[in-house]
Amino acid sequence: MPLSDLPIEMQQHIWAVATHGKHVPSPNTYNLTDLLHCIRKAGFKRKLCKPLSLESAYNIFRGKIYDTKCSSCFTDNQKRVTYRCERIPHSITGLYDFITSDNPPVLTDLKTTKNVYFTNEAIFEYQKQVRLYAWNASVAHAQIIYMDFGDAEIFPVKIYSDEKPLMREIEQQAVALYIAEKNGYPPCPQYSGLCSKCEYKIECEAYSQ
Repeated sequence: MPLSDLPIEMQQHIWAVATHGKHVPSPNTYNLTDLLHCIRKAGFKRKLCKPLSLESAYNIFRGKIYDTKCSSCFTDNQKRVTYRCERIPHSITGLYDFITSDNPPVLTDLKTTKNVYFTNEAIFEYQKQVRLYAWNASVAHAQIIYMDFGDAEIFPVKIYSDEKPLMREIEQQAVALYIAEKNGYPPCPQYSGLCSKCEYKIECEAYSQ
């Protein structure tokens, strides 16, 4: 059944939850998640904010259910980490879900999916994300938990003693985005299998012609 067949009250509730408290980055801040993927999309996203589809809103809604019910169990939860770039007057920021009270503590990021049965490993970009969260939060252990409405899967993420090379890699993405924005053109695209579903596909193709 498509989500559009849900009672209108449920659809409105999904929209309200998905859009409530949406973080708006400051002009001199880049979101870590955006820099881990296509920075052309990140550039379009900063200039041309598109309305969410009901399906995208539901994905956010589903994730917020877990964030609310799970992250609140931990004292150290929903905290923002910030890295100040060395080459440009910008900072890179991100929000981790929680750090467990284990000994040693484990920085954890929750990811929701339709069915964890089809999840064999954590997406590589998510691993980078968690590595940088842990490094900036001075935590030596990390994991990603994928959850659906019936099951869960835990993937440990190896944290290196020195994550500066990875941080420099991400900062290079920030520099490329900064230079493109300063000169008034979109950054170079990073083609992948996700391009066909990108909400900025039309704009990207039009600029590439």
